[in-house]
Amino acid sequence: MTGAESELEFVGREFCAVGDCLEAARLPDGRVALRSTLTPDAPLLLVTEGEWAQFLGSVKAGGFDSV
Repeated sequence: MTGAESELEFVGREFCAVGDCLEAARLPDGRVALRSTLTPDAPLLLVTEGEWAQFLGSVKAGGFDSV
């Protein structure tokens, strides 16, 4: 993890009851960085603000319930 990544404020762990969860942090340019709580030092997955909004909307609408 680079110095910039270690300064990101990831959220998600506080809602994780099983130990292997997804965390997300908003970047200054609006993108969202994603990481697993199991591999916090692995390279981050970066998505655009629009991709993140679409993903959250799909999750809330049940679009991933069958996965």
